[in-house]
Amino acid sequence: MIGFNWIWIALLVAGCSYWTIGVILAFRMMRIIRPIDDYDLPEPPQWPKVSIIISALNEADTIEDAIKTKLNSDYPDFEIIIVNDRSTDGTREIIDRVATTDDRIKVIHIDELPDGWLGKPHALSQAVKIATGDFFLFSDGDVFISKDLMRKSIAFCENKKIDQLGIGPMVFSNNVLMNTVLLTFFRTFFLGTRGWAIDMPKFRPFSGIGAYNLVRRSAFESTEGFEWLKCEIADDAGLAMMIQLAGGKVWVVLGLENLVVTWYPSLKEMAVGMERGSFATVGNFTLTGTISMALLMLTIELSPLLSLMMVGMPWLQWFGLFNVVFGLIGVISLAAWMKCPVHAALLWPIGSVIFLSMWIRGGWLGWRRGGLIWRDTFYSKEMLKKGKRLSLP
Repeated sequence: MIGFNWIWIALLVAGCSYWTIGVILAFRMMRIIRPIDDYDLPEPPQWPKVSIIISALNEADTIEDAIKTKLNSDYPDFEIIIVNDRSTDGTREIIDRVATTDDRIKVIHIDELPDGWLGKPHALSQAVKIATGDFFLFSDGDVFISKDLMRKSIAFCENKKIDQLGIGPMVFSNNVLMNTVLLTFFRTFFLGTRGWAIDMPKFRPFSGIGAYNLVRRSAFESTEGFEWLKCEIADDAGLAMMIQLAGGKVWVVLGLENLVVTWYPSLKEMAVGMERGSFATVGNFTLTGTISMALLMLTIELSPLLSLMMVGMPWLQWFGLFNVVFGLIGVISLAAWMKCPVHAALLWPIGSVIFLSMWIRGGWLGWRRGGLIWRDTFYSKEMLKKGKRLSLP
């Protein structure tokens, strides 16, 4: 019993230390990663051509407007390649109709998925084969961009010699609880992908963002391409990692009002979306791994509050109180940085519980199914394990 008590105390101390270090790193990240509108960069001597690549599966509700926002860009030289990845809801017809209105649009229809590939990496690989741009802009069928975002992002890459640029979108809503969970996700995402070390290549930071993943063609061609990522669930982060491993320079900025996406309209849909990452990346395709990681992270996330309950150990209670206050300052600052309603940050313990419950749910479903369902296709865990590239640091 005495041994268990000391293990518990050590875990709380480690958890509080995590918060102290995490908040310090978050402040560093917020100082380095800035909104793209903060930069006033000169135009390059010549604008490189951009190939906008969109993979769409059953996105009839949003695909037309998403295409139109990109067609309305004031960027001087671009093409749009839309890959209809086995849609059954009318997406195909919408894409074909919109393509007749502008000769900058190219369309690829995929009816069957080859063995050994995930749907989205395969769709993107087909688009790259016909792309003629100097940059590839990977985006989604529900993403809306401002008229001048491509100019801003290309000017940024050209002036700062960036090979891969991820832009964080505006994703928050009027739902306080949803915003709280989203804030927990992004806080852990940026720490896990080392967003705080984006200017320190020795730490191998990477932060690919599916809504707006801009990649220099020459850097992409120095990698193994999507063949290397054909079974990677987190293809956006995997793409950034692949560029970074090949010696490319990666970076992240915030798009905010320039880039809008309804990422998850509800907590239910977010839980479905989390099934992929929790079972594959967090749990390494095991139920026990997912649950163990979730419970460990939950203890760490709540350690400042749990430390306050350690009666008879005033030093631990004071350490916990410090981290409650310091953690709140950090989470509120992060919310303001991302333009998330600040009051959502006050509910961070609830956000942590819901978010990590989604991890456990995803692990249980993955174990029960023997794999994952992504974009309406089942993939066995044996297939996914062979092609996994991304792992937690």
